[in-house]
Amino acid sequence: MVRKTMTPNPNQYCYQRPNTGKRVLLCCLITALVSVVSPVMAGPLLDRATTLLSDGKEGEAKSVLLEALQDPGQHFAAFGALVSLAIVARDQPRLDELFETHRAYPFETPENFQGRIEFYELRYLRRIYNQAVQDFMDSRWPEAEQGFSQLLGDAVYHRQSVAWLFRIAMRQKDFERAQFIAGLAKSYADDATTSPNILGACSAQRKSDQQVSQPALSLISEELKLRNAYAESLQTRLEAQQIVYVAMIRLHNEIDQCFRFAMSKPAEARPLFPDLPDKVLAYLAR
Repeated sequence: MVRKTMTPNPNQYCYQRPNTGKRVLLCCLITALVSVVSPVMAGPLLDRATTLLSDGKEGEAKSVLLEALQDPGQHFAAFGALVSLAIVARDQPRLDELFETHRAYPFETPENFQGRIEFYELRYLRRIYNQAVQDFMDSRWPEAEQGFSQLLGDAVYHRQSVAWLFRIAMRQKDFERAQFIAGLAKSYADDATTSPNILGACSAQRKSDQQVSQPALSLISEELKLRNAYAESLQTRLEAQQIVYVAMIRLHNEIDQCFRFAMSKPAEARPLFPDLPDKVLAYLAR
């Protein structure tokens, strides 16, 4: 993602002081969000949303951002902007809804899985995270907030992003916002890419090199059981299988194709992921 630089404006924020109404705070933060969004957004829908926010048309801007959410190239930036607006509004139910939508996005249309999942890979997420940390170190608060907001709801960087967003709010002496952000840590989900089962399966499969490793498949099966992937509820099964599958993809693409030869055909993956479509299962075999 191409990022533009922007000189911080020390007057762009007007945070809540004692005796300052929440409506004034909300208006100030929405104004600030324009500068949060504009440096990192790329695409006509995102540009239009920025203009609408600048004009104070928050409702219309949200509609445009929801439309941009369906474009893989604009999805993360739109998601981050919607998350920022929900944080401004202290809307926890809306944040939970956004997190759920964000996690389900790659799987919504199996025929588009390959085009969507590449934006969820570790290298892409790490670029967003590293840039956000650099923006924080350089006191570019709007850019840092937008970067970390894009990573909320994803198990890999959720907890770290909450901590950074908390620091930003505290430095800006917005203690009410900091308190709300602190509560977002409760939305954290365990990161499957650091699971000993998935890491062990990754190394076991690479060790076997030219053949399918039964120890690797057993470890994956164990992880699926731990995450209740064989529950009676279809939704519970799907969520668990998706979490494990995405974790495998992330490690596979980052660490020397570590699951190669393990699932070269959808039929080979079907016993472990019985509820995922063939077009999704075929991704590891591409």
